[in-house]
Amino acid sequence: MDSKKFNVNRIWKPQATPVNQPIFAKSQLQSFNKDVGNKAIQMTVVCGPYTANNELSYEALKDILAIV
Repeated sequence: MDSKKFNVNRIWKPQATPVNQPIFAKSQLQSFNKDVGNKAIQMTVVCGPYTANNELSYEALKDILAIV
């Protein structure tokens, strides 16, 4: 195998779900809200890549996990 070539045999295209489609039923959300005592929850969302362009270490991911 020539290591300088990269051939794509297949492209995977997952089916997109409709935007704004409810994930949970209203009763499920009300039950969750009751379980957490009507307090706000905190959420952190991050988006990769978690490596630098010139290396494959995951230091950036480790930094994010330290914050969380």
